[in-house]
Amino acid sequence: MASESSANEGPRGAKLGRKFAFVFLALGFLALNAAASDIKLKNGTSYTNVTILDQNNTQISLQTRFGLIAVPVSAVASIDGVPLSPPATPPPAAPSLLMPRASPVPEAPAAVHHEEERPAPAPTEAPSPAPEAAAASAGRPYEHDWRMEILLFVCAAAAFAWLFTMVRVQVVLRKRGSKEIGWNVLPFLLPGLGFLIFNVFGRSPWKRPARTAIISSQELAGRPPPPKWQKEASKERGSEPDSSLKFVREGVVVGAPKENVDGSGIQTARQLLEEAVAARTSDVHIEPQENEYRVRFRIDGVLEERAVLEKLDGVRVVSALKTLGEIDVAEKRKAQDGRFRARIESRDVDMRISTANSIFGEKVVIRILDRKGGIRGLAELGMSQEMVGQFNNAIHSRSGMILATGPTGAGKTSTLYAAISELDRKRRNVMTIEDPVECELDGATQIPVNVKAGVTYESGLRSILRQDPDVILVGEMRDAEAAKIAMRAAMTGTLVFSSLHTKDTINTILRLADMGVEPAQMASALLMLIAQRLVRLLCPECREPYACSGEELFDIGIELPAGETIYRAKGCPACSHTGYHGRTGIFELFVFDDEIREAIARQCGQEELLALVREKGFSGYREAGARNILLGITSVDEVLKAS
Repeated sequence: MASESSANEGPRGAKLGRKFAFVFLALGFLALNAAASDIKLKNGTSYTNVTILDQNNTQISLQTRFGLIAVPVSAVASIDGVPLSPPATPPPAAPSLLMPRASPVPEAPAAVHHEEERPAPAPTEAPSPAPEAAAASAGRPYEHDWRMEILLFVCAAAAFAWLFTMVRVQVVLRKRGSKEIGWNVLPFLLPGLGFLIFNVFGRSPWKRPARTAIISSQELAGRPPPPKWQKEASKERGSEPDSSLKFVREGVVVGAPKENVDGSGIQTARQLLEEAVAARTSDVHIEPQENEYRVRFRIDGVLEERAVLEKLDGVRVVSALKTLGEIDVAEKRKAQDGRFRARIESRDVDMRISTANSIFGEKVVIRILDRKGGIRGLAELGMSQEMVGQFNNAIHSRSGMILATGPTGAGKTSTLYAAISELDRKRRNVMTIEDPVECELDGATQIPVNVKAGVTYESGLRSILRQDPDVILVGEMRDAEAAKIAMRAAMTGTLVFSSLHTKDTINTILRLADMGVEPAQMASALLMLIAQRLVRLLCPECREPYACSGEELFDIGIELPAGETIYRAKGCPACSHTGYHGRTGIFELFVFDDEIREAIARQCGQEELLALVREKGFSGYREAGARNILLGITSVDEVLKAS
């Protein structure tokens, strides 16, 4: 709120400057009535820049810079270039009030040809009519000299332009949140030139990155957007689908229409999220910097900078997103979480928002969860045919536990959803406990974790066990209590799916032991362990072949056939010049049998267990990554990063 109020001082300053300029102009025009005149006498003497105070048939009273003087009318040749005729019967001139009595004012001669030889008349004091009256008394129309008014107008315009430039510089600096005081002083000391220097250097890219327009998805794909006439024609035919993103709350669309300009930031937020959904973004990062806000999209696991917002626009976008997520807008010191829903192309997309305070402002991260489009089949995960067969056999068991392991962002939840989607949910009671519910499963009862309401993984699991479940999905086993409850459920006739953060399948057994699970419980409850990673797919349009040396994967203990043709990323408009488009998984499956259960029950060592499963055809996810390299699916760099 404070930043917005300070930002509003700029427009108020501009209004004050305009009022000051108008007052300055008004004073200039008031000076018209006191404008100076030029008086020329018949003897050649001229009085410039004098004010006519009074004028009658005998004399004219003038105000000069030396004082008051009185000039006989008969001695005046012209006023402001207009000739002045003498009166028909001039009366005797009155003595001057300002001159000594010893120097009386001589009368004007009757003959015109002697007037030029006489000296200048002595000054006297008398009231004066307006210059128009002087011209009327002379019998000629009054012609005013506009030079002084033009000069006053030019000075007023220059003062207004000077004030406007100073206010404009202040508005720009406050909008950027800049603390560079020197730019305020420069236009004040150097009118005009200082403003020019500010526009050349003060707004340059190395001082403040220019605002980046939000790129359309068609431009990202290397395809130019359709011309305006084509869009209008398709709208008239009614064939263009409504692809605009709308915010939804309890089934009702909220927020301003897309075509309206909204200064609160919701319009910019809508454009950013619409572009993020179109670009297959999983997370949107809105990060405050010193003078701007940076917007980055996480696409295929990699962050890409997409836009730079001015400081004030970024604050407005953050406030709009917090309002949509029902987060306290006034609270900026502590981290907060919220969620909202958006609708695009007739499908709902969940947005999970979290805030964090930084030295330059609030950072916002939005997790995009596409409930309808996030579930894949087993064949689409990236498993080999042999792995798919083993996986199918395990998920159709009546009881036991299947654990998906790997680091954050490895695709564990997608694998578990793919497994449950293969089950008959009409004949089996499928229930889930997740934080949050990432995808909607038809025919399943999905319970979200709500710590404020007292719904945790432990309490949720206990309530699910009283609901006669056949299949349970536990989003994550975070502690020993949840792990023990899930193990007991798997041992009592329920098929349990869950995930765990471990490096590989062998380390999963050690991790469960550290959590307090007995080796005998693991041996009897576990059906399969899955370790996985996600690697990016090479763009088929621009991947570049080359002959490998065979030593590319030596660091992870794998040797490729020397001279084999493999591929690397290059970059083209179709993949936004990244060289990759989409992701796939590399897996290792640890299938339990009686011999392996016996080895786990007697707590054999890690090397002995690994040698045992290798004899049964076990291969790690690194070997799966090497196979994908030889098939041209991914690159060496991706497999090394996943390892």
